[in-house]
Amino acid sequence: MDLEQFKQSIDIVEVIQSFIPLRKVGTNYQAPCPFHSEKTPSFVVSPSKQIYKCFSCDAGGDALNFIKEYKKLDFKEAVLELAEMFNLPNPLTKAPSQSKDLQEKLKKLSEIYMRNLLENEQLKGYVLSRGFELDDITRFCLGYCKGDEHTKLFSPKEAQSVGIVSANGNCLFKNRFIITLFNNSYKTIGFVGRTHPYANFSKSPKYINSKDCLTYNKSRNLYNFARAKSHILKEKKALIVEGYMDALSAIKLGINNCVATGGTAFNKTFLAQLTPLECELVFCFDNDSAGQKNILNALKVCIESGYTNIFKGSLKNECKDLGEVLESHQTPKLSKTCGVGYYLKTSLNALNSPSAKDKFLNDFKNFVFAQNNHFFKLELLQKAQNALGFELGSPKIAKTLKSENILAKVVYKSILEFKEYEYIACEYLDGEELGDYKDSYLLFLRGQKDDLALKLELDSSVESLREFGIFRRALHQLIKEYYESLIKKAQLKGDYKLARELSLKRNAMRA
Repeated sequence: MDLEQFKQSIDIVEVIQSFIPLRKVGTNYQAPCPFHSEKTPSFVVSPSKQIYKCFSCDAGGDALNFIKEYKKLDFKEAVLELAEMFNLPNPLTKAPSQSKDLQEKLKKLSEIYMRNLLENEQLKGYVLSRGFELDDITRFCLGYCKGDEHTKLFSPKEAQSVGIVSANGNCLFKNRFIITLFNNSYKTIGFVGRTHPYANFSKSPKYINSKDCLTYNKSRNLYNFARAKSHILKEKKALIVEGYMDALSAIKLGINNCVATGGTAFNKTFLAQLTPLECELVFCFDNDSAGQKNILNALKVCIESGYTNIFKGSLKNECKDLGEVLESHQTPKLSKTCGVGYYLKTSLNALNSPSAKDKFLNDFKNFVFAQNNHFFKLELLQKAQNALGFELGSPKIAKTLKSENILAKVVYKSILEFKEYEYIACEYLDGEELGDYKDSYLLFLRGQKDDLALKLELDSSVESLREFGIFRRALHQLIKEYYESLIKKAQLKGDYKLARELSLKRNAMRA
């Protein structure tokens, strides 16, 4: 089954009704749009055309697009979601039925490993010594591999295809403590074998992963993502750690929005999984030289990809990682600092010569000023200058940016261009925040455009914000700056009561 045949096998009404109630109107179905706030339904689903369309915010597409946008999934995840919903083979998998069968066998193997662990008194003691409870063995699918369990379920060729044996057919995890790996749909895809104190592993690595194969790819699998995703969406924050045990320890410590890179360098694929969640990313890697080097790499990946809502997390406990915090029965003490600032200052401090520092800063400035997205450029520039304590741009550039109020122009142009932003702006903007564009904005809300609005729409030097997450951050930044200017004025006048009231309003906006 190819992708087009797959789409033809899906009923869009059944898909959308699984998430929102639809009302039949003539030959179509109608509902309030799930992608923006409205009182009068303008969201229409057409069974004959197998599409949906909102006539207010212009959201539209087929069933696959709806799943992507509504559940904030990437393309592959959306296809998998629909495949499971309609019990269809995944058209993106070369051998879909084989893959599903292998995942079922991996699940059974995981259950065997769990039983092995529950029957091993020494290793149960190891689990308890790490701060876990016996119930966590089944909760987190932990286990123990004796070495030949896979032969009861897999042929030699199948064992190779799921990456659990070496080239000569030997089990990769013999005598090791097992952590089961899942994909984003919580299907078993592989294992991690860890050393423990009750066997001699000589010079073997601490962790051995399943090999990259039909079901698993180490560089694409964020550990614990399936379990943590709902918590990340709720808290608008993701805590990113390195080790598998660190992620599990975080859960035991009450930190449910935690994912782990599993010893793999943070990469653009990991970032692509987290970006749709529009959340703050806090990197809290091990307190050793390797961990701190990996944090710099992760922050660099984010900055170069245009994601600046990033932080360097620090563990204030005298522990290497969250695993040690749990093991020593402590309460985690986490703090964070601006990721952009930390990346710049740490990178500069690592350079020995003034010429090397100057080259690094010039390269960074060139990167910033080459960006087309004005808000990203300003946000990155502001964070960098706050961290370094001096301007990266010339005084002339800084003055121009301030006097022209670029942020207000970018936000207003985005509202003019994208109708869905108008509804959001109505909830948050009174007009005063837009400065010189106040009257034009209020006129626009009444359905009219003045010369200032038309001129701004034609101004090619100002780029509107197409991504909702970036627009929302720009909107919040604009409101924050507006309130901070009012607070300063109130303080200068000695009206501290007004300053406190304005501070409360500003803080409410942050929430």
